[in-house]
Amino acid sequence: MADYLPKRQFTSRKEELQTEKKIRRVALLLGFLTLLLIGGVIVWGIPLVVNLIGLLGELKNSPHSSVEDTIPPIAPQFAAVPEATNTATINISGSSEPQSKVKIYVNDELLTTTQANTKGEFFVEKVPLQKGENILTALAVDEAGNQSEISEEVKVTYDNVPPELEITQPEGNKTVYEPKIEIKGKTESEEVKVTINGHLALVEKDGHFNYLYELAGGENKIEIVAEDLAGNKTKKELIINYHL
Repeated sequence: MADYLPKRQFTSRKEELQTEKKIRRVALLLGFLTLLLIGGVIVWGIPLVVNLIGLLGELKNSPHSSVEDTIPPIAPQFAAVPEATNTATINISGSSEPQSKVKIYVNDELLTTTQANTKGEFFVEKVPLQKGENILTALAVDEAGNQSEISEEVKVTYDNVPPELEITQPEGNKTVYEPKIEIKGKTESEEVKVTINGHLALVEKDGHFNYLYELAGGENKIEIVAEDLAGNKTKKELIINYHL
């Protein structure tokens, strides 16, 4: 019994040493494999990921991509357009989806089609107008063929007729003895601007106007100008002599 116990203890210690050696060999092997795996990822893995990203980008931009664009562009917007003009043509500009085709309509009739640049800007020169009111609208069509809603209407009046201007008081070529004189007259409406030697006169809704003008001694040349929204002008002149 005494001989058996020491032998059993010696055998257990030997087994422990062998187990420790096996663990060390496994640890070394796992460490080597780990380093090898990391090296493989660095050498082959990163270029593979980069190539995969590039391939996905090419597929996205490819005309044969399965991703279909069904979203319509926003409606075009016109830049500032004059309310009225005395010229038969105007230049227009505005904004739309970049590189979209912009269709321009005048009074519901297609006038022309232009293309927005990469910033979304479009320009059309010499748009012909009809006498009277003209309604401008536009719509955009993107590269996928999607069409926007019609834009907001923009109204432009083409009027090349000078406004009416009548001077009812005073008569011209007369002599007065007061330093101030009241000038009265009539034009088309309150939308017409009336000036007396450059000074703005008050125009009522029915077109009547009046202005109290201060005279200088001797001959006074007084120019009355009526100008409508389109820029048409009618001029008349009064000569009043102020006797001091």
